Amino acid sequence: MPRLSLRRRWRTPSRILTPAASAGSSLLPLTLASQRLKARCVRNACLWLKTDVMAGILFQDPRSFSQKGSSSCLALMNQNMDVVEEQYFKNMLAIYESIAGIILAAALLVMLNPIVAAVSLVLMSIPGFIPRLFGARLASLQERRAARGSGYNGMLQDVIRGFFVIKDYQMEGRMRGKFGTAAAAYEDSKEPCASALALVQALSASSGVFAQFLVICFAGVLALRGYLTLGSIIAVTQLTGQAISPAFQLSTKLAQLKSVKGILSEMEGIASPSQESDLSASRMAEGFSDSVELRNLSLVFDDGTAGLEHINLRLKKGLHYAVIGSSGSGKSTLLGVLAAHCLPTGGGMSSWTRSRASA
Repeated sequence: MPRLSLRRRWRTPSRILTPAASAGSSLLPLTLASQRLKARCVRNACLWLKTDVMAGILFQDPRSFSQKGSSSCLALMNQNMDVVEEQYFKNMLAIYESIAGIILAAALLVMLNPIVAAVSLVLMSIPGFIPRLFGARLASLQERRAARGSGYNGMLQDVIRGFFVIKDYQMEGRMRGKFGTAAAAYEDSKEPCASALALVQALSASSGVFAQFLVICFAGVLALRGYLTLGSIIAVTQLTGQAISPAFQLSTKLAQLKSVKGILSEMEGIASPSQESDLSASRMAEGFSDSVELRNLSLVFDDGTAGLEHINLRLKKGLHYAVIGSSGSGKSTLLGVLAAHCLPTGGGMSSWTRSRASA
């Protein structure tokens, strides 16, 4: 089996970002080049991340996949990928631009007046403390949103895959209600995240304005004492705005980065499996000519989670069966046991032939 080679190219999407990306606000050609370069960086980072995570999913052993569930994998590859793209990759590039703007403005302030520059740098650090106050809260809300997204995907998957069963048993109204509940829970989970981010942005903006006001007041005091001219005060005001505005943006972007820490850690765990599964070890269940029987069958995962509990079932060859249950109820696990991908931890399974049944 070929070795699974995972890369970390997506971890720093700015590694091919040139200084022109941060200077693009001055000239139109540089702005266009900057936006195109950032779009290419994000595109490559997302592609590499999706490829690595999918490779990790494919090389999982069936038992681990059954424990996680197909709905969780769908949410990870869809909604969660979009969240990482918007709040991690794009924010990383915005943070580098903000840092470049702060360094440039601070250097000009030092050339103008070192004392004013020192005071400005101290006051610019105020917005940076705000993400630390809300980082844990944002991460918790984002993980809750991811969990609700997984439930929504599971319900959507159940409806699409079980369409004919739903029609046969006339369950349209019931499934519509259950889908509406899952969709409402997922949409409701978005609002707290947006509200928390809005609060961080408001506090960062307020602290930025307050810091800029203090710098201007300090410069005014120096001007009254003859250390600065009127033209210097105007320059200090403009440069302070150029420095504090990126600092405000930096604090907001840092808060968003902290909010996706849990999702990104989950993706890294999947993309970096502790051991590769031996796909050749998978084997199908023995053939049977009449039926297969499960007797008090149970399966417990490595973390203690019960996948199946005391299943007694006999399936006859030639008949069609519908396995119905909510997302995470063990449908895929049961099929995995029947295909011998997952070995039960209790009970047993046996195949029957007509001769054995008559005996």
